[in-house]
Amino acid sequence: MEDQRLPRPSNPAALRVLADLGASTVNVPSDLTYADLAEMRAVTDLPLDLYLESSDGLGASSGS
Repeated sequence: MEDQRLPRPSNPAALRVLADLGASTVNVPSDLTYADLAEMRAVTDLPLDLYLESSDGLGASSGS
């Protein structure tokens, strides 16, 4: 179960609830710290989807 309308869990307890409800993957907020992600990873082995944006100046090549 993945529902884009569900709130993104920002703590391990909320993630555990979604896992217990049958989630098969979870979208997490993009502003979590590495420590936050580690705490969330400790409560479940569900895939954690993390959306990141980067500017063109972060290594993307551009054609001229």
